Amino acid sequence: MRKFVRIIIEPEPQKYLILREIRNDFTERDNYNFPGGKVEPEEVRKPHVAAARELREETNLTGNGMVLIYKGPLEFSGEMWMGYWYKTSVDFSKFKVQEKDKCVESAILSVAEMRKENISSAIQIILDKGFI
Repeated sequence: MRKFVRIIIEPEPQKYLILREIRNDFTERDNYNFPGGKVEPEEVRKPHVAAARELREETNLTGNGMVLIYKGPLEFSGEMWMGYWYKTSVDFSKFKVQEKDKCVESAILSVAEMRKENISSAIQIILDKGFI
């Protein structure tokens, strides 16, 4: 089973960073998601390392420790994946969208505001479980 990571950042009280992604490799193409991505083969036993890498690659941010808040399966494009959702604190003044070919927009939204947007199943599962 392939693995992915998502990182939850709270730059304002009860508001979270999400990125609108344009992806050609998944059916969920034009929606908001938490920063994150695929776990590389050398990171399989250390998904927190993948989370730190993905956070830097996508946002130019460095997390102050990755705290696993949920691990569970999720289906993307007919394939089962194991997901790891982490929370971290950051110096948000260094935020910058890095992967402009993949990420076309960022937003800082509350849970209620996120529910009104086109969000990914990776965000939906965290909202439904009440983790934020």
